[in-house]
Amino acid sequence: MQETLIIRLPAFGTSESIPWLLWHSQQQELIASGELESTAELSQLADKAARSEVIIAIPGQDVFLTQVTLPAGSKKHLDKVIPYALEEELAADIDTLHFAWPETKASTLPVAVVEKAHMQQWLGVLTESGIESNRWLPDIFLLPTHDNEWHAIELGHSVLVRTSTWQGFAVEQAAFSELAPILSSEYDSPEKIVHYGPLDWPQPPTVLESADIEVPMTIAVAALQSNAEINLRQGAFRAKRQRQSSSLPWKPLAVAASVLFVLAVALNGIKYWQLEQQRASLQAKSEQLYRDAFPNETRIVNLRAQLQQKIDRAGGAGDSGRSVLAALDSLQPAFQAEPSVKLELLRFQNNELRLQATADSFSQLEAFQRAAQNSGVAIEAGSMNNRGDQVSGALTIELQG
Repeated sequence: MQETLIIRLPAFGTSESIPWLLWHSQQQELIASGELESTAELSQLADKAARSEVIIAIPGQDVFLTQVTLPAGSKKHLDKVIPYALEEELAADIDTLHFAWPETKASTLPVAVVEKAHMQQWLGVLTESGIESNRWLPDIFLLPTHDNEWHAIELGHSVLVRTSTWQGFAVEQAAFSELAPILSSEYDSPEKIVHYGPLDWPQPPTVLESADIEVPMTIAVAALQSNAEINLRQGAFRAKRQRQSSSLPWKPLAVAASVLFVLAVALNGIKYWQLEQQRASLQAKSEQLYRDAFPNETRIVNLRAQLQQKIDRAGGAGDSGRSVLAALDSLQPAFQAEPSVKLELLRFQNNELRLQATADSFSQLEAFQRAAQNSGVAIEAGSMNNRGDQVSGALTIELQG
């Protein structure tokens, strides 16, 4: 197709505007661009989408970017290995999450993690609007990447920052000045930050450099040609191929289908055996790691239960104020008292445990804070912001010691 349509969806649960751009690939020129007020107006782009390659940019606020170091011989079963490897790093149940990664031969694999419910809702909104796309990318991949440089842009009501080939972050404009220093500290400081269009960044980690570009979003056209991206339309959300319109002889197809069915049964049996061998190998490696960590333990009956006992002892020993695990355990009554409060982000830095949580109202977050304080937790509230029908708030627990 000669035209490319790029649409950046709003952050989940917000009323962000939807920036879009239509580019002529052969003539290398901008055809049209604009912003929609809400997803209800997406159908206005259906005609353009029908004649274009459609690229959907998924908001970075709803995508967790991380990486996994793969054990030897595990690349054949990444759909099993990757969720298991990230299970302890994620707050949500891995069965509710969708995992995506690029094709690469490297042992360290970049991974994007998204709620399956969010994927389903975006798919429903686009289908209802008459828009089809088999290329969904985290929105930071709309920005280019260069060594020792960060690249930033304001789209909708969000600020997008790409810090490296596979890393970056997106923050709502209203919370950017507060969260940017925290998020920036997780990456090595660059030589400069190149931004496209206006950007309000108080106290940036390095010098800001404004790019000379008339329509900031057109930078996405060049960035998307680098092939350094993670397409979220894979696995259970892989785009279905269009049905062929031409008629085909059915008898040869029926014979071929029968042969393929027999082969599929045989291959499934082989695959099951291979997975069982892989599971046994991973179990043996896990037990060996446990023995290496606890050489005095000579008998392993239930690896998960025994490891949990070790964790419980680590969290309960000594001064509970110095233990992150003990602090989290002390929050349990508060979470039970206010079940609508959901934990989005958890960081431990400079002897402080920082939480980012959501609730249905400001009063619920305040009630959660009081419940935590009644449990003996030294918790302080930070900024609170509206996110559509929800409220997002920052909470800080200062650990003693």
